[in-house]
Amino acid sequence: MTTQKTIAVIIPVYNVAPYLRECLDSVVNQTYSHLKIIIVDDGSTDDSYAICKSYAQKDERILLIHQENKGISVTRNTGMKHIEACDFVTSVDGDDYLEPQAYEECINYLEQHPEVDILTFQITEIVEGKPIIKGNFQSIHTYNREEAIREYIKPYSFKIQGSVCNKIIKSQLVRNLQFPVGRYYEDNQFCFEVLLKTNCTHILPTAYYNYRRGRTGSITTANPNRIIDLFQNIEDLLPHVDKTAQTWLNTMFVNRLFFHKHLFHDTTFRKLIHPYFERAKKRPYINVLDYKSEVLHIKLFMFSPTLYFTVMKWKEKLSIGIKKLLKR
Repeated sequence: MTTQKTIAVIIPVYNVAPYLRECLDSVVNQTYSHLKIIIVDDGSTDDSYAICKSYAQKDERILLIHQENKGISVTRNTGMKHIEACDFVTSVDGDDYLEPQAYEECINYLEQHPEVDILTFQITEIVEGKPIIKGNFQSIHTYNREEAIREYIKPYSFKIQGSVCNKIIKSQLVRNLQFPVGRYYEDNQFCFEVLLKTNCTHILPTAYYNYRRGRTGSITTANPNRIIDLFQNIEDLLPHVDKTAQTWLNTMFVNRLFFHKHLFHDTTFRKLIHPYFERAKKRPYINVLDYKSEVLHIKLFMFSPTLYFTVMKWKEKLSIGIKKLLKR
């Protein structure tokens, strides 16, 4: 008889009482039951801890930890300390929820393909109650280490996202890793470090994870000051990896700068990001994009954001002018 694999599910919780029952119900009622559910309450001041406690009293698979408020990274790291004896690890944020068959279908695939180190699936974003699936994934993808990293560091690819919540990861790969403390965008650095340790990453085309985007108080709500953490996290990792990985990291750095280029219109953000931008320009980075036009756009942007925006503005005016001429 084959021993069933155990998935450690880390659930960081902080003041998410209105959404928490839906989240916990979606985990405890998974059609795959071999779970170790690690709930870490980060000093919630609403009813979140009481809700967690009521679930823990009814389900012996739940390990409930209550700590003083220390932030999302410490909360995730606390959960990571308790994944011993688990074969795989994943996470669900306390305000999000899963499709009921998510883990069963993932485990079925992993049992048939033991070479896979990371199994990733798609995310449905819930915006004002309406679902939006990011990207178009009608086919499945399998990547070796370099292919996965090159896909991950692209600016507009949603195939391998910077989130631990849509990934089932072999726990042996993460036992010595930690999320950067006191920072936002902690997932981005962590996922890159995990990818460096993998030989095989597989993407399922199905969206199993439901992510509430833009709710008031969400830790993932976009904020120009928080986004600086994304770039600081990358810079902090640079000295700890080899030269090849440094080039990949700086390529991710450049591509994330380009992805957030709209923020360069904000004077405060531009001042904050300027030293990071200048350092990135001096470090090597490579082309991981599919189209020459995209490459040219990034090169122009990295040469001068001001020039880039000027050229794009004139390009738009020219396009409008040509369309008007064609209509005559």
